[in-house]
Amino acid sequence: MTTEANRHLLKKAFRIMRRNYGCPGNDRLSIKYIRANYQKYENLVLESLINGTYVFEKEPKRILINDYLKKEREIFIYNVTDRWVQQFLKLQIEPLVEVELPEYVYAFRRGKCDIDSYHYILINTPKYILRTDIKNYFNSLDKEKILRKLRGMHVEDGILGSVEKSMEHCKKGIPPGHVLSCIFSNVSLIDFDIKFSKNYTRYSDDMMFSCKTKLETYLTLLKVTMLLKKEKLYLNHAKTRIVTSPTLEKIS
Repeated sequence: MTTEANRHLLKKAFRIMRRNYGCPGNDRLSIKYIRANYQKYENLVLESLINGTYVFEKEPKRILINDYLKKEREIFIYNVTDRWVQQFLKLQIEPLVEVELPEYVYAFRRGKCDIDSYHYILINTPKYILRTDIKNYFNSLDKEKILRKLRGMHVEDGILGSVEKSMEHCKKGIPPGHVLSCIFSNVSLIDFDIKFSKNYTRYSDDMMFSCKTKLETYLTLLKVTMLLKKEKLYLNHAKTRIVTSPTLEKIS
């Protein structure tokens, strides 16, 4: 990629980051301040990326938040320049990942949402739907395996090297709050997804399987459990349920 192409992509990454906002990291440098001094920071970041000398923060800020289920969890708050570079990397990786994802994977993809996955699984008016998700999903993912899959998608080594450096602070799983974590959560289950080419949908680790009989739901549950175990992933049994005569209201 030429210097001008990199500069254009870096501008786009900054616009996306501004839209998503987010508070400053440990260096207390704000998006507003960088915007006011944009050319200076663009030149600094661009030069370091081209030379391979960009240094990610070793110990990003950590905070506790309540998720949509009001469950407390820890996420990383990155310095603005780190988030900027993460977004820059995402713009290069995302198109390569997108062509590999099956149509029935809905999370973190442009033009798709959770409601779409509900409509998809109800298309054939199933008698039963098995709904389940994965226990401690993000913390259980294998970064090295994800990087190998990305290499197989022809992501350049230089980009992969930067991605790896950006996640060194996270010793287990993939870091919550990292711009690329959502993409990685999809990449991790691609091999699993293709084993269920119909009557199945996924939104992140929230999976639904449509079945004709109750016996089929139990057999599907057994198959899912065995396949995930090979990946060292385990179902969250507290969230596993069988929905009889499913409707949009029952599964949403």
